[in-house]
Amino acid sequence: MPEPNDNNLNPSSLKFAITAFMGLLILALGLYGVKPNYLKYEELTRNNSEVEDFVANLDKFNSDIESRYRRLSDLENELLHLQGGVSSKQIESHIVQVLQNISWSQNVALLTVIPNATRKIFDFDALRFEVTLSGSYFNLYA
Repeated sequence: MPEPNDNNLNPSSLKFAITAFMGLLILALGLYGVKPNYLKYEELTRNNSEVEDFVANLDKFNSDIESRYRRLSDLENELLHLQGGVSSKQIESHIVQVLQNISWSQNVALLTVIPNATRKIFDFDALRFEVTLSGSYFNLYA
């Protein structure tokens, strides 16, 4: 009969202990070794699909950009054409008319409007005017 302090394990207990240890070892390897790499793989796969979608639509983006550049060029040509058809005297006349309308609406007398030399600001020609007004304080600063 075996004694109570006997260090012998029965075979089924030994199998159970080894199986439990192996299970915990596999679980630890899975949590600390495989899972982070799997998550990185998932993220890279997702990023790769986004890049593939972008590359697939790149031709569409390029054609869209080219069409917008063509439209911009057409608008620039139209603007140049419109500017070329208007003389500086017509522009000055229009500005004087607008100033006169503003002065009438504010009950202010527009005494003189003297055009000065044009000045280049960036790509634009700036028309400068010397304007003399007459009216009450409250009408001038309304």
